[in-house]
Amino acid sequence: MTNEQYTRATGFTNEAITKGQVGSRYKTAMWLTINLRDMGLTKEEANEFITTYQKAVDQPDKPYTSREVQSVLKSVYKQQL
Repeated sequence: MTNEQYTRATGFTNEAITKGQVGSRYKTAMWLTINLRDMGLTKEEANEFITTYQKAVDQPDKPYTSREVQSVLKSVYKQQL
């Protein structure tokens, strides 16, 4: 991953965290993962950012699990361009 890709991916992740409220976390995870894929990150590289997102939006009373984001990651990367 280049420095530019890292900077862009971090920006997308921060934006997703801001938007990732209960009720929109799945849709936001899809948006983030598609952007990471489209900017050329590998599935393994994208995993770092989607995991950061998951941990930031997870709530004790409204869990958003790693299993859920891994499902998004798998789905998006099946559709690799």
